[in-house]
Amino acid sequence: RNPTNTNVVENIVKALALVVATIQASDSSEETLAAVAGMFSSKAKGIEWSMDTDASNAAVLVASEAHTITLALEGLLGVVFTIATLTDEALDAGELESPRCEVDRLVCSGQSALLCVAMVNSTWLTILDSLSLILMRSQGEAIILEILKGYQAFTQACGVLRAIEPLNSFLASLCKFTINNPNEGEKRSSILLSPGSKKPETSMDQRDSIILTPKNVQALRTLFNVAHRLHNILGPSWVLVLETLAALDRTIHSP
Repeated sequence: RNPTNTNVVENIVKALALVVATIQASDSSEETLAAVAGMFSSKAKGIEWSMDTDASNAAVLVASEAHTITLALEGLLGVVFTIATLTDEALDAGELESPRCEVDRLVCSGQSALLCVAMVNSTWLTILDSLSLILMRSQGEAIILEILKGYQAFTQACGVLRAIEPLNSFLASLCKFTINNPNEGEKRSSILLSPGSKKPETSMDQRDSIILTPKNVQALRTLFNVAHRLHNILGPSWVLVLETLAALDRTIHSP
């Protein structure tokens, strides 16, 4: 539990993230993504995945790629849940201030807490890139739920550790997945405001095209869970949450 050894965890996370990122370079990325989602769905149902030996070479290649990416993604989530568990243990041991306390800086007194801070600081950017990539590209319910569990666990750990930059980055990323605008594609996050910015003008056509998907609903639920636990320490980050709720309100009440 020596914080100086967190470079080992950092290197593992980077290696796993490189495997996950291969989905972008694959010629059969959509088929591979569907297969990854299928593997998460099977796991959620308690069904063990196995290779179909009678499948075509192309199908075997897709399945092999999907299995590799699935294992890498599970490895990343394993790191996320481990950091979250260690953070909770440090909290229970009195090494960290409770999230119920309105303290905006880290007050820790123990090796476990310092280890968690070091691991978060060295891995959060890589983890966020990988989780947001898969969440953006995936549609299967099981994989979406698992990724969002990772989002919630890591974001809450960042809050408890008062790791403000990763907290805000994960929170902002999560907020982007709560509203879906199919006509705007990559610009779906533009409805959200940054602190201090002016209220955007949203045309009637844009409002009409905004819909809520199951992914949006699950992302909103995750956002509510995070805000509920960290409400005393979000501080300026509350702006992100409130802007998301305002965008949701406009979506629901648009003509």
